[in-house]
Amino acid sequence: MKKYDILQEYFHNEFIRLENDVKQLQENIKWRRISTIDCLELIIAQERFAAFLEFRANVKAILKLKRGEDGEDF
Repeated sequence: MKKYDILQEYFHNEFIRLENDVKQLQENIKWRRISTIDCLELIIAQERFAAFLEFRANVKAILKLKRGEDGEDF
């Protein structure tokens, strides 16, 4: 397995985990009386997810640039 494939697998697993965190917190808010802590937890989860998406896009852009320079996968 190439390093790039391992990175892709990490991105996929982390995406699923963070997305599930957001969905679970949204469900919690939907079905019970919410507190400010519930709202803060959801905001933090959404921000983590957004930061991960930005990080993933940046890494992919860097690797695309590097791949163009020397033709290697990673």
